[in-house]
Amino acid sequence: MAENLEQELSKLEQEYIEKRSEVEKRREVGEIEKLPSEKETLKEVVEEQVVQPSTAPTPQTTPGADLPSYQRPELQQQVQELIDLTFDKSIKDALIKVKATHNPALIDAFHDALVDNLYDQLVERGKIKELKLSS
Repeated sequence: MAENLEQELSKLEQEYIEKRSEVEKRREVGEIEKLPSEKETLKEVVEEQVVQPSTAPTPQTTPGADLPSYQRPELQQQVQELIDLTFDKSIKDALIKVKATHNPALIDAFHDALVDNLYDQLVERGKIKELKLSS
């Protein structure tokens, strides 16, 4: 990984730790009833950088769509190029490129893919525990 990406990952890790601490404190004082999963917390942290309310409206999801947004055939290649750019250069470069498209569906798909990739990275680094789904 590029040094720039390593710095960005470290920054995201720190932001994740701060956000998680904030959420846990809110739970302790009764502001929220249930803690979100670690992946949901990470998604919030990434969303603050990727999707800003003033730049992209929340796209509507198609009812019954089983695929994650980044696996939809019409977006898959573009999202993969953005993920490759993220890990070859930096998250910032990929964010600049995706925001320049002004395509809410692509921005949302990139956000989802980025969260999944970063989640895997943070699990691998031992920063968060892997989400175990019960049957």
